[in-house]
Amino acid sequence: SKIHNKLTVGSFIGMEYLFYPIKSFGTWRAISHVTVQKVSINLMGAFFEKNGIYHETKQLYDEITSLQRNVLFSQECSVSTLNNIVKVMKSSILKKGALTKTKKSNSLILIDSGKLQVIGSHGEIIEEIGAGNFFGEHTFFSFDFDMFNLVAEEESEILCIENDIIKNIPIVQWKMLEVFAKRRKILETLQSED
Repeated sequence: SKIHNKLTVGSFIGMEYLFYPIKSFGTWRAISHVTVQKVSINLMGAFFEKNGIYHETKQLYDEITSLQRNVLFSQECSVSTLNNIVKVMKSSILKKGALTKTKKSNSLILIDSGKLQVIGSHGEIIEEIGAGNFFGEHTFFSFDFDMFNLVAEEESEILCIENDIIKNIPIVQWKMLEVFAKRRKILETLQSED
């Protein structure tokens, strides 16, 4: 049994049925005491339509779902935290072969779609990453912004989040630190072989 998501206070179960004609995609299990309020999809849809927020809410839902597909935000981030991130993140398309340098950057890059290569400062391929992964954690933990760069192997969509917003999310920082240590070790190993 694979856990896809851990929901926190303020989460909605079933919003996807409001926006998309899909069938049930799993079972929800409570791991602690839970209090819920059930609202029909029709009533929720009517509320959104009457207040003129249906399309805005659908866009917000899609953006939060995008964040939740990323390993950094797939667990234990509240809906309000994800909402705050969505408000400030910026989306970009990288064309095949595009190089993203992190020189003087202060952003975390989430991979929403596509394939990219993490490249060391001397051109070493550290790893290939795709949708659901991230890059730029070294700008959070180090002042050596030239340590890694990113090259698009195919057209890719990325989401950029300023590091300042990450400072208040310890679980995300721990995950970033684990990946930073792994990538730095690979880089050091590759450079010592040269």
